[in-house]
Amino acid sequence: MLLPVVVVFHLLRQVFQVAEAAARPIASAFSKVGFYEPKFPVLLAIALMLIVSFILGLLMFATWGKTAGRWFESALLMPFPGYRAIKLITKSMVGAEEMESFKPVLIVSPNGQKETV
Repeated sequence: MLLPVVVVFHLLRQVFQVAEAAARPIASAFSKVGFYEPKFPVLLAIALMLIVSFILGLLMFATWGKTAGRWFESALLMPFPGYRAIKLITKSMVGAEEMESFKPVLIVSPNGQKETV
């Protein structure tokens, strides 16, 4: 039960480190242009992640954005083991209409341990 939380925390930490590494040169460029260098580059990294996420979300509404998203998923994500199962489980939990035949099942063992299959 704790493993998914640890994995999500680790992935978010990695994303945040990449965003902070990208934000530091931007912050130093601000100081060269005449703006003050931010005292909190971490906040700049968070703002940068939010802006990039918003822009990518807007691009996904376009037809070519959806096509690029599907290509990215099929070429880069589908080869990972378990990605398809996790995607289908997530879709079924949120009630997506384009569900395939995969339906997750909750198995409860005699000792009370629960497992999603």
